[in-house]
Amino acid sequence: MSAPPLPPRRRARRGSQAIEFALVTPVFLALITGVMDYSYYFSRDASFRHVVHRAARVAASTSLEDDPEAAFATALADGLTSGGFSSGSVDASATVVGTAGERFLEVAATLPWGGLTGLIPQPSALETRIRPRLEDQEFFDTGG
Repeated sequence: MSAPPLPPRRRARRGSQAIEFALVTPVFLALITGVMDYSYYFSRDASFRHVVHRAARVAASTSLEDDPEAAFATALADGLTSGGFSSGSVDASATVVGTAGERFLEVAATLPWGGLTGLIPQPSALETRIRPRLEDQEFFDTGG
Protein backbone atom coordinates (compact mmCIF):
# COMPACT_ATOMS: atom_id res chain seq x y z
CA MET A 1 0.00 0.00 0.00
CA SER A 2 1.27 3.43 -0.84
CA ALA A 3 0.61 6.77 0.81
CA PRO A 4 -2.29 8.75 -0.52
CA PRO A 5 -1.26 11.37 -3.08
CA LEU A 6 -0.69 14.90 -1.80
CA PRO A 7 -3.21 17.53 -2.71
CA PRO A 8 -1.98 19.82 -5.55
CA ARG A 9 -1.48 22.79 -3.23
CA ARG A 10 0.74 20.81 -0.89
CA ARG A 11 2.92 19.55 -3.77
CA ALA A 12 3.71 23.09 -4.93
CA ARG A 13 5.09 24.10 -1.49
CA ARG A 14 7.62 21.30 -1.31
CA GLY A 15 11.12 22.72 -0.65
CA SER A 16 9.92 26.22 0.22
CA GLN A 17 11.15 25.87 3.80
CA ALA A 18 14.67 25.14 2.58
CA ILE A 19 14.59 28.19 0.32
CA GLU A 20 13.31 30.41 3.14
CA PHE A 21 16.04 29.08 5.42
CA ALA A 22 18.68 29.78 2.73
CA LEU A 23 17.43 33.36 2.37
CA VAL A 24 17.13 34.17 6.09
CA THR A 25 20.32 32.51 7.37
CA PRO A 26 22.89 34.94 5.85
CA VAL A 27 20.96 37.95 7.17
CA PHE A 28 20.70 36.40 10.62
CA LEU A 29 24.41 35.49 10.67
CA ALA A 30 25.37 39.02 9.56
CA LEU A 31 23.27 40.44 12.38
CA ILE A 32 24.83 38.12 14.97
CA THR A 33 28.34 38.88 13.65
CA GLY A 34 27.65 42.62 13.86
CA VAL A 35 26.45 42.33 17.45
CA MET A 36 29.56 40.35 18.40
CA ASP A 37 31.88 42.77 16.56
CA TYR A 38 30.41 45.87 18.20
CA SER A 39 30.27 44.19 21.61
CA TYR A 40 33.96 43.39 21.37
CA TYR A 41 34.74 46.95 20.21
CA PHE A 42 32.85 48.52 23.12
CA SER A 43 34.43 46.12 25.59
CA ARG A 44 37.98 46.88 24.41
CA ASP A 45 37.24 50.63 24.26
CA ALA A 46 35.98 50.62 27.85
CA SER A 47 39.02 48.62 29.00
CA PHE A 48 41.42 50.95 27.17
CA ARG A 49 39.78 54.04 28.65
CA HIS A 50 39.91 52.50 32.12
CA VAL A 51 43.64 51.75 31.81
CA VAL A 52 44.45 55.27 30.56
CA HIS A 53 42.31 56.98 33.21
CA ARG A 54 43.83 54.89 35.98
CA ALA A 55 47.36 55.75 34.78
CA ALA A 56 46.36 59.43 34.66
CA ARG A 57 45.09 59.24 38.26
CA VAL A 58 48.39 57.69 39.37
CA ALA A 59 50.30 60.45 37.58
CA ALA A 60 48.05 63.21 38.97
CA SER A 61 48.80 62.08 42.51
CA THR A 62 52.57 62.15 41.86
CA SER A 63 54.46 65.26 43.02
CA LEU A 64 55.99 67.57 40.42
CA GLU A 65 59.48 66.70 41.67
CA ASP A 66 58.82 63.01 40.95
CA ASP A 67 57.86 63.70 37.29
CA PRO A 68 54.14 62.97 36.68
CA GLU A 69 54.77 62.36 32.95
CA ALA A 70 57.16 59.49 33.72
CA ALA A 71 54.75 58.13 36.34
CA PHE A 72 52.01 58.15 33.70
CA ALA A 73 54.18 56.29 31.18
CA THR A 74 55.08 53.62 33.74
CA ALA A 75 51.51 53.19 35.01
CA LEU A 76 50.19 53.06 31.43
CA ALA A 77 52.67 50.38 30.37
CA ASP A 78 51.77 48.27 33.42
CA GLY A 79 48.03 48.73 32.85
CA LEU A 80 48.22 47.91 29.15
CA THR A 81 50.13 44.72 29.86
CA SER A 82 47.67 43.59 32.53
CA GLY A 83 44.72 44.62 30.31
CA GLY A 84 45.87 42.46 27.42
CA PHE A 85 46.91 45.31 25.11
CA SER A 86 50.14 45.69 23.18
CA SER A 87 51.95 48.67 24.70
CA GLY A 88 54.12 49.12 21.61
CA SER A 89 51.24 50.25 19.40
CA VAL A 90 49.82 52.87 21.78
CA ASP A 91 50.49 56.54 21.07
CA ALA A 92 50.18 58.32 24.43
CA SER A 93 51.27 61.66 25.80
CA ALA A 94 51.04 63.39 29.17
CA THR A 95 51.91 67.04 29.76
CA VAL A 96 51.72 69.21 32.87
CA VAL A 97 49.96 72.49 32.04
CA GLY A 98 48.86 75.52 34.03
CA THR A 99 50.32 77.74 36.72
CA ALA A 100 50.96 77.21 40.42
CA GLY A 101 47.79 76.21 42.21
CA GLU A 102 46.02 75.38 38.94
CA ARG A 103 48.12 72.64 37.36
CA PHE A 104 46.60 69.89 35.27
CA LEU A 105 47.92 66.83 33.51
CA GLU A 106 46.72 66.70 29.91
CA VAL A 107 46.64 63.08 28.75
CA ALA A 108 45.84 61.76 25.28
CA ALA A 109 46.12 58.14 24.14
CA THR A 110 45.35 56.40 20.85
CA LEU A 111 45.40 52.69 20.04
CA PRO A 112 44.98 51.49 16.41
CA TRP A 113 41.89 49.30 16.01
CA GLY A 114 41.12 46.82 13.26
CA GLY A 115 37.98 45.17 14.60
CA LEU A 116 37.22 41.55 15.24
CA THR A 117 35.97 40.45 11.82
CA GLY A 118 36.33 43.58 9.71
CA LEU A 119 32.84 43.08 8.25
CA ILE A 120 31.23 45.94 10.15
CA PRO A 121 32.49 49.54 9.79
CA GLN A 122 34.10 50.77 13.01
CA PRO A 123 36.47 53.55 14.07
CA SER A 124 40.08 52.94 13.09
CA ALA A 125 41.40 53.71 16.58
CA LEU A 126 40.46 53.68 20.25
CA GLU A 127 41.01 57.18 21.62
CA THR A 128 40.70 58.84 24.99
CA ARG A 129 41.59 62.16 26.57
CA ILE A 130 41.56 63.18 30.21
CA ARG A 131 42.69 66.25 32.13
CA PRO A 132 42.97 65.51 35.86
CA ARG A 133 43.98 68.19 38.31
CA LEU A 134 47.36 67.60 39.96
CA GLU A 135 46.92 66.87 43.65
CA ASP A 136 50.32 68.02 44.93
CA GLN A 137 49.84 71.82 44.77
CA GLU A 138 50.03 74.69 47.18
CA PHE A 139 46.89 76.79 47.12
CA PHE A 140 47.86 79.65 49.40
CA ASP A 141 50.92 81.83 49.59
CA THR A 142 52.47 81.14 52.98
CA GLY A 143 54.10 84.56 52.89
CA GLY A 144 57.38 83.29 54.34
